[in-house]
Amino acid sequence: MPYAHVTAQLPAVKGETAPWCERFGSAHRGYFFAIRNPGPAVDLTLTLNRESLGIKTARFAAVTGCKIKTSTPDHITLSVPARWTAVVAVNRGDAEGLAKTHDLEMSR
Repeated sequence: MPYAHVTAQLPAVKGETAPWCERFGSAHRGYFFAIRNPGPAVDLTLTLNRESLGIKTARFAAVTGCKIKTSTPDHITLSVPARWTAVVAVNRGDAEGLAKTHDLEMSR
């Protein structure tokens, strides 16, 4: 169980699967959330259950495939392209470096 859920700002088009997420990591080292957008480009909101995740505060960072629009202590709203998987880091000190490396590799 990821102890998080994803919702779309727009309803899913008939026949499309709803967005979803998977969690990797731990409270001690930080988390990564892979967020899948199976539909058209849309804003998605990732909402965390911080208590179940064992964290007091969440520091979000976009690693790949998305742009942060807004965030609060419990959720983040992201702009995610159509049929794309984004990765968001939570409480990871290496997130900025990973995002820069990803951008560099994508530019090659």
